[in-house]
Amino acid sequence: METQLKCRNCGAPLKPHWKMCPECDESYSQPKKCQTCGEELEERWYKCPACGEEQRVGLGAKDTRTPGAAVKDLLGKHGLDSDGLAKAINMSVPMVRLLILDESPVSVAAALRLAKFFSTEPEYWLRLQANHDLAKAAGDKKLAKELGTIKPIAPAQK
Repeated sequence: METQLKCRNCGAPLKPHWKMCPECDESYSQPKKCQTCGEELEERWYKCPACGEEQRVGLGAKDTRTPGAAVKDLLGKHGLDSDGLAKAINMSVPMVRLLILDESPVSVAAALRLAKFFSTEPEYWLRLQANHDLAKAAGDKKLAKELGTIKPIAPAQK
């Protein structure tokens, strides 16, 4: 039975070919070291084999950034700018800039392009967008008033 790889930072499930965690952006390009003794760790280890120290930090942590903030952070980590990203993923510069400013939502096509470029999954970008949209809607007083008038249906009988 194959062991499911999990992010060593937040515990999210990983696929072997990913270069970063889709939940917390933990990079896997550099070997991880034990936070206590400095021993180099393999990705599948939850405890340091040298000192036994637990290594999962922030288990269950959720990325609460907006899609634009996530793109901006990744651009900074890679020393890129919006013009370079636009060229690399075949999107217009204005569209990439609007995305970074969270003035344009991440479409499925943009999620696929970002996922390919940053070696993530498209679901990561769509999840960030959905979380951002839900947070905005939660602050909408008019929508809250309308939702207050909706009566839930009774659970379906089996």
